[in-house]
Amino acid sequence: MKLLFNTHCNNEFQEGCEWAFLDLTPELAALILQRREALKAAFSNDSHAVSLEYDDDAMVWLNELPDQLNAETLGFYDGEPFIAMDANTEDFDKLAESTDGGRMVCTSDEVYWT
Repeated sequence: MKLLFNTHCNNEFQEGCEWAFLDLTPELAALILQRREALKAAFSNDSHAVSLEYDDDAMVWLNELPDQLNAETLGFYDGEPFIAMDANTEDFDKLAESTDGGRMVCTSDEVYWT
């Protein structure tokens, strides 16, 4: 499943990225579940644990969408925070912005990238 998010991040020039693309492959989904289990184990050993962070560059941060996509027709301006879509991953990789290092953060109720 390929997901496109309307978001905000900071890259090395302190400019915000408006978009993020994630290719949620079965392997990545399994890794997320594995990391959530590690978090549960950490919680059971230390009640003060809040989250686990991992170096992870799965999320592709973008300042613009590929030419063939239009945010308005995709429904983002109707309040949708993300959409599932058929997309060519290379179209997004070509537009990837440099960030200060990708991180996956697992908390008790969410997984997100920074």
